[in-house]
Amino acid sequence: MDERLQALQAEMEEEQTLRRKRDSLEVEYRSLCNYERELAVLRQKELEDVARMEQGGVRNLFTKATGKYEETLAQEQAEADQVEARYQKVQQEIAQMEDTLRQLDQRIGQLSGSQTRYEDYIIQRAEELEAAGTDSGMKALQAQIHSLEEQERALLEKRNRIADVRWEVRNVLGILEDAAGYGRWDAGRGSLLSSYLKQERVQKAKEAMAGLQEAVKRAKDVEDK
Repeated sequence: MDERLQALQAEMEEEQTLRRKRDSLEVEYRSLCNYERELAVLRQKELEDVARMEQGGVRNLFTKATGKYEETLAQEQAEADQVEARYQKVQQEIAQMEDTLRQLDQRIGQLSGSQTRYEDYIIQRAEELEAAGTDSGMKALQAQIHSLEEQERALLEKRNRIADVRWEVRNVLGILEDAAGYGRWDAGRGSLLSSYLKQERVQKAKEAMAGLQEAVKRAKDVEDK
């Protein structure tokens, strides 16, 4: 393996590794952002609780009368401080993740297209060998790639058909659940509306079953092929 090929392979592997790392970090980042939004709501609530305690009110009259005002206020403030500390920590983690994501994006941008460059160079070297009368094995490799691509297309088609079946099943079950709900209402209280809605859902379920059967048939046709 010549140095150029080694360098191209190293770039390709680095790009693939960084993209996997970024995808994983992106999931963590979104989860952390959701948590930050939840904390922001809780933080606002705790601040409002402390403000209400400080401003007075019926609750404060009771706590003052029982001699627990200072204790209750200190407890509310402690809870607010805990939430604030968690909120600030999460914001710091989000900022660090965003910085890491920017660095990853920058490096991935520099490496972008590395696999294409690697494959083009291999083809170039193979053509040079073929031109020199040396069997590079490229023809056999291309035939294998073509075979694998055909297998991939078949598997994708099968997966799509199975996904269609799953969707139709969920659709039928959802409609039947609606019908069951109106049926329970109809049996319990009885009304023309609930009876009508139940019958309507049953009819829709029958129609959906036809769609399900057709989806199963399409999936079976793919399997036969």
